[in-house]
Amino acid sequence: MTRPANAARTAANTVANAANTVPNTNRSNPSRTDPRIGKTGTLTTDTNLRESPDPESTWLGTHYRGARIRISDVTSVTNSEGGTSVWFRIEITSFGTSVDPNNYGKDKDDYSQDTGWVNSFPYVYEGNRKYRTQLVKLD
Repeated sequence: MTRPANAARTAANTVANAANTVPNTNRSNPSRTDPRIGKTGTLTTDTNLRESPDPESTWLGTHYRGARIRISDVTSVTNSEGGTSVWFRIEITSFGTSVDPNNYGKDKDDYSQDTGWVNSFPYVYEGNRKYRTQLVKLD
């Protein structure tokens, strides 16, 4: 026979254990629930990593086309054209190879960090031509 005090304690423990199985999401940052977090993919071109989701933030290094990545965070920021840009915080899991002939055979810039922010769909300049390109191809 279960005593009423023990039954209440058991019920309280069951509720507490159920609460601990709920995924820990940061409610103050809605990006934590973005379905792209945790996804893997590949860099489509040579890519500069930044300290924060801002093209003017500190450069952390360059990784090259074909590098394998994992997305650890996603955020949208207002850009200079009045729209928004989606930035990924990525972790490099394996290296690629540079598309620049001056860096032939390199797998990353010397002293590059392997975690940083990239604009997921930035403008790229080729001579006088400006166009957008997808930097990360998700698996």
